[in-house]
Parts: sequence; C-alpha cells; structure tokens
Amino acid sequence: QDDEAETLLRSALKKTWDERLVDLYGRLQANVRQQLATAEEWLRDHDRNPVLLLTLGRLAMRNSLWGKAREYLEASIGVAPSVEAYQLLGSLAEQLNDNALMSYAYRKGMLLASGAQAALVAAYAPDAVGAEPAA
Repeated sequence: QDDEAETLLRSALKKTWDERLVDLYGRLQANVRQQLATAEEWLRDHDRNPVLLLTLGRLAMRNSLWGKAREYLEASIGVAPSVEAYQLLGSLAEQLNDNALMSYAYRKGMLLASGAQAALVAAYAPDAVGAEPAA
C-alpha cells in the first residue's frame, strides 16, 4: 500500500512542489533506499528547503546512514529550526550514544516548543493579562 502511495506522491511532486507532500513522502514505509535516492534528486531544485532536508534526515536514519542523517537534520535546523528536526536529531544522537548532542538537541527542541507555545498564547490572548475572567 505504501509502495502505491510512494508512486502517487512522487508523480504529484513532479507536477507541483508541495511541502506537505514531501513530508508525507518521508513518512511512508516503502522502499526506503529508493525514497532516499528520489528525495536526494529533489535537492537540485530545493537545496535549502527545510522540509525536504528534514525528510532526507528521516530517510537517511531509516537507511542507517547516521552521518548523512545528521548532516541533513543540521542543515534543516540551520535553515528553519523546528521541534521535529531537533527531536529527530536527539533520537539520532541516542542511537549513536552521543550524550552531549542528545542533550543539546532535546533541550533546543523543548525551548523551541515552549517558545512557540508562549507566542501562540500571546498572539491569541493579548488582552488576557489583567482582564476579568469571563462569567
């Protein structure tokens, strides 16, 4: 079933680039070597796309290509830090028994997540501070 989905997603991405489809592509459980090779071809046109770099990191991890996975994840973070990229980098560091990197990645991910949550609260409730509770 995932092989069929992989073919459909690959075809759709040839026609129209869509980061949501790229993300889905990396989550499929199809031929992971083929998926990685295909996604690496997309780098020619989308070399600084953080979603593609994250997808490549995920696919490289599933291929046990630890060095390549780290490069892709760090590149994704360098372009646009995300909680998910830090989480995957932390998981990779765990796999490699790199406690310093693991601690760093998980800490940065948590800080990013808590900062994003605080920004959401501020954006959706700017007048909440000092306001009377709703009756």
